[in-house]
Amino acid sequence: MDSFFIIAVQTTTIVSAIVIVSVRIEHRLTKVETEINWLKRLVSKNNCCNESEGAK
Repeated sequence: MDSFFIIAVQTTTIVSAIVIVSVRIEHRLTKVETEINWLKRLVSKNNCCNESEGAK
């Protein structure tokens, strides 16, 4: 009976660690994706402004 309890605790600990690491990775990827989208918008605004100034 004790061995089942020990196995359950070890399994729970391992699964919890995997979940925590997965959530942190997902959060970091979301942050990077947001920054990339922000940079794309910034570049597209600059390109638009530069093209209109060049046409003058």
